[in-house]
Amino acid sequence: WFAVAVFVFFYTLIVLSLPMEAITKKFALGITLNYLMHSAKHSAEPQPEPALPSRVTYEVMVLGLWGCLPAILCVLIPCPRSGRAKVLAMHEAESLVGDIDEVAHLLLRGYCEGQTALDRTRLVKYFAKMERSIANMSRYLNEAWYEPGSTAMVNRLSVVLTMVYKLRAELYGMQKALTDGQAKQFNEENHKDVIQNLEAPMTDLVEKSLVLLHSVQELVVSSTAASDYSNVALAPDDVMPDQRHRQAREAIKLLIEQRLGGDGVGEDPLQATKDSLEAFHHRLSELRDSTKDREARQQIKRSERVEMDAVLMMFMFSVTGFAQQLLDFSDEYAETMEEAQQAKSWFAADSKMVALQFQKKQLVAAFKTAVALTAAASCNAYYFHYEATSPVIIAYLMAGHVGSSYANTVSRVLGVLFGAIMSFCILIFAQCNIYARAVGFVFIVFLASFVRFTSPHASYMG
Repeated sequence: WFAVAVFVFFYTLIVLSLPMEAITKKFALGITLNYLMHSAKHSAEPQPEPALPSRVTYEVMVLGLWGCLPAILCVLIPCPRSGRAKVLAMHEAESLVGDIDEVAHLLLRGYCEGQTALDRTRLVKYFAKMERSIANMSRYLNEAWYEPGSTAMVNRLSVVLTMVYKLRAELYGMQKALTDGQAKQFNEENHKDVIQNLEAPMTDLVEKSLVLLHSVQELVVSSTAASDYSNVALAPDDVMPDQRHRQAREAIKLLIEQRLGGDGVGEDPLQATKDSLEAFHHRLSELRDSTKDREARQQIKRSERVEMDAVLMMFMFSVTGFAQQLLDFSDEYAETMEEAQQAKSWFAADSKMVALQFQKKQLVAAFKTAVALTAAASCNAYYFHYEATSPVIIAYLMAGHVGSSYANTVSRVLGVLFGAIMSFCILIFAQCNIYARAVGFVFIVFLASFVRFTSPHASYMG
């Protein structure tokens, strides 16, 4: 058992340090520990009962390889219903763009004309839907890393997801300004001045920004849009790496802006948004100067100037921030594409996770888990006749990273206990009948998968 314990310690340390998904690490440790305890138990049996022959290990490995085959085929064979993760992520991105369009129009109309109870209800519904879509898109992108040929699309959709986060923050700012304006006594005269002087340029800015948003969506989802940023000419090898990367980003940014600029026949959405933003800033500056002059003539107090109206300025800055986030899209997109180009790896998730996993705190967490598993397995080997339940449960409950919430740990405990109880019940009622056990196995997998994808909280239990 001493040799097995040493192997358990180093095997756990290595598995937890590898750049793999946490659930893969859990099952790798759990299944390996289960077999090691089973093998050690048979090897420790007194004669004449024979020890577990080495042929059993070979057969277990063959069964494992045969089990990997259908899993690989399920990943490689396209689903007839196009239910793959990257396709679902694209659909969520399209839904988010449509929701942002609706919310921006509702907020603009609410500021200019006043919010009705129906508008507030619709905004609550749209914001809740955006929250769900963002959570689903983030989950689909994590799963799409493991689909063949999805790296380029996942890179692009990741930039879109980041942009949506920022746009949602600006929309929240607009909604907060409207809510504060209804709750507080706001300046009626300033509001009239804004409607008279800024309603037209503000409406034009929002409309131009939304046109640019749809152009960004078309750029990302179109099959030709992502093509070959890798073919962008780079500086010679004798140039400093930082300069080469900067030149590559500038070249990719220029290419993206050309594609966002349209086909040259209609209006350039990117340039139109820039012009509209400059015009809005100019009109807002004129309005601020006019109120400053009125203060100088003692027609109004300093607290009544436009820039002193917190609610009004929050809405104005959120509108300009909304447009600016879309204008900055080409910078973030170019940086992401350049990083993917420099990585020279088809599996970008690995290149990002390796830097995360091999940190001191990750190795410390792996060392602690390895000690816990080795101690539990040794205790069970000496005092509980090589029972594998305790080390396997620890393997399934460990988080695989530094820090874990108490609620998530409780969910994992419930999942392990419920799964064990269900499995024992099916084994008892099946009475070793192969077909009954197969039906029960399918039922448990279906139930666990349903729980796994129901919500982010239930996924720990699943």
